[in-house]
Amino acid sequence: FMETLRFGVSIEARGPVYQAHGVPERRQVVNKAEPITNPRGIGLLQYLLSLDSDAPGVRRAREFVRERHGGIPEAGQAWGVDLSGPHAVNRRTVDGQRLIAPAYLRDEQDFVRIWARRYFEVVVGAIRRHDPNHLILGMRWAAPPSDVVLEEELNWVDVVSQNNYRAEMVERLDLTCSRMDRPLLIGECAVDIDSAWYVPNPIEPPGGYASPEERQELRNADAFDQVFRHPGIIGYTWYKWGGSKPAPERVQALREANLRSTALAAGAVTPPGVGEASWTGHVHLALQQAVVEAEDLPSPEPGAPPSRRTSAQALYLGLVIENDRFRPEIRGNAIRGRITDQQTGPDRWRLTFEVECGTGLYQLQEGAGTFEVEIERADGRLTGRHRGAWNGLACEGKALGYLHRPVASTKV
Repeated sequence: FMETLRFGVSIEARGPVYQAHGVPERRQVVNKAEPITNPRGIGLLQYLLSLDSDAPGVRRAREFVRERHGGIPEAGQAWGVDLSGPHAVNRRTVDGQRLIAPAYLRDEQDFVRIWARRYFEVVVGAIRRHDPNHLILGMRWAAPPSDVVLEEELNWVDVVSQNNYRAEMVERLDLTCSRMDRPLLIGECAVDIDSAWYVPNPIEPPGGYASPEERQELRNADAFDQVFRHPGIIGYTWYKWGGSKPAPERVQALREANLRSTALAAGAVTPPGVGEASWTGHVHLALQQAVVEAEDLPSPEPGAPPSRRTSAQALYLGLVIENDRFRPEIRGNAIRGRITDQQTGPDRWRLTFEVECGTGLYQLQEGAGTFEVEIERADGRLTGRHRGAWNGLACEGKALGYLHRPVASTKV
């Protein structure tokens, strides 16, 4: 929906506009399953007001501005930018200027809500006219939707759907699950992905893996186990065979995952750590919205201070636990760290640690952080909260973890 404030994004505006200069190289991740959305960074309302068209969306944007401000010049006064004269918004858009004044962003979010509501009203209304009992399975989001859009979607759908092409499934999908009381369907996923083949686990088993295929097999079994045990996720859709005969190993991986889901639900299979009084082994711990990236947004006015856009991603860590006490070392994909303080109680921990991150596959930002994490163990899973700072920027969010493998030795 061309939102300036996507999920996890905030802007500190020091001026009403900024000058766009393309997509930073570090964000140009080569992954066709995760395309960069709206790379020019144009907000929906600005985009529609820039068009010389009589299309319904353009008319609705103009009506919104007239209803709220009286017209485009008056809206410009409210947004702190000169929009007088014909094609004023278009000229700024073509020149690469993006509206980010707080008053504009509030209007844009309100307009996005109207836009999303109308989208669902038309599409779901048409389906339900022909089949009142048809299940509406959502949008198959490529990333967590914003609060505004998700709130509107929940008024119309039976299930929310989101795609995932990373080895970390639950850790990413939980960002959407935790904001709603509706089930989530994994709209697309696959097992033959680079992040399962080549990106190392936070901790590898003794001697490493014999091949990328072995890592893929174990990592996907891990991911599907967590999916099947998550109370908010009801299933997944394997994304197409690509027009060719499916490889036997792919079919076998999915067959085993499906059979295992039934066994997990029936209690015939017990994942590592479930029902154990104390843990020994490798723990995978995800800190949601822990890696904070700040990007300066230059002003078109010479000498004016830049605005700032911040966004946050997850941090995936590997720890070793022995008889319910964590070793000091922390590992990960181009990550090294150390626990500096550890307080334990029955099925709970408070950890203070420092981490440093270099660059690697799917890890393009260097940085360092300090964190305090409080986690509790229940039903073989770890849940809690973290707070701290990444590259000097404050962060906080949810912590999720589980016992990955019941062995304590490691391969760095």
